[in-house]
Amino acid sequence: MFEPTAFFRGMPRTAGLKNPLAFAVICALIAAAPAAFLVLLFSLVTGLSGEAASAIGGLFGAFVVLLLYPIATVVGLFVGAGIYHLLVLLILRPSNAGFGTTFRAASYGSFPNALGFLAFIPILGILAGLAIGVYSIILYVLGVREGHATTTGKAALVVLIPVAVGLVLSIVFTILALIVGAALGP
Repeated sequence: MFEPTAFFRGMPRTAGLKNPLAFAVICALIAAAPAAFLVLLFSLVTGLSGEAASAIGGLFGAFVVLLLYPIATVVGLFVGAGIYHLLVLLILRPSNAGFGTTFRAASYGSFPNALGFLAFIPILGILAGLAIGVYSIILYVLGVREGHATTTGKAALVVLIPVAVGLVLSIVFTILALIVGAALGP
């Protein structure tokens, strides 16, 4: 967190995927725990009127959050690392260090997501979410740069292309949703 360049520079390039995957799952559980707690707390508070189903639903909801968030993290990590590595192959060509290195950079670069619980704090949550996203991008760039021994510009290109595509798609879908919502109107 405080010396990411040195960390990624010393990161093994040929080790397996187990340790980085375990690290990402632990970070996901840390991020999911406050959400699960809030689901449980909300269901208990709303269930004070005597509805046992609300409390049971809250327990089930908390369990689902704790189960699905790490699963979604693993799936997202493999998909994201695959997309990043495709760009590594296209941009860095034969000088790349392999998929494992890209996967480790994505896994360890996802560390700031463990601080996702800060998003539940009113007003501060927006700023925290923005800071977490920016720092994750910085870590991904450093991880790709150091892991694949390339330039900062090429590493930034690898990381920022999917970010830009995601941003453009979210803007397009938001505009489409607004148009459809206006067309259906009240």
